[in-house]
Amino acid sequence: MKILVVSDTHRNADGFRAAVGIEQPDMVFHIGDIEGQTELFEEIAGVPVYVVKGNCDSFFSDLPEDFVIDVGKHRIFMAHGHRLDVQYGPETLVAAAKSEGADVAIYGHTHVPEHTPSYKGVTVLNPGSLSRPRQTGGKRTYAIIGVDDEGELSIEMKTL
Repeated sequence: MKILVVSDTHRNADGFRAAVGIEQPDMVFHIGDIEGQTELFEEIAGVPVYVVKGNCDSFFSDLPEDFVIDVGKHRIFMAHGHRLDVQYGPETLVAAAKSEGADVAIYGHTHVPEHTPSYKGVTVLNPGSLSRPRQTGGKRTYAIIGVDDEGELSIEMKTL
């Protein structure tokens, strides 16, 4: 199974459309700031799309603040991160993931890609941004989570 992980698209579907075309995922995780385009992204992807609410998503949105899903042998916790102070470090995010029994924590908000294989026993992932990157070099980024036949995960960071 291949999972496309994106965040912070900010009403720009072009990068998402390109990533879906390249990767042909089985599932998509959008980690917030989709800004009302959930249905469009579902149509583009043609596979299940799980979205959490970001700080730029409407206060009236019915998107969840966070989401937990079991994938293979792992439990994944997703939150945009603005309410968990991710801009100051992963501590609160990792604590929230652990409280849900998750061993993987995915966040967005900072627009900077990150993959830490083990922070206090939790894999931490930020796919960066497909529309407004903030890291040095300014490349649009996303992540791929692969799930093998034994239920183990692999994570690969990608650029457009």
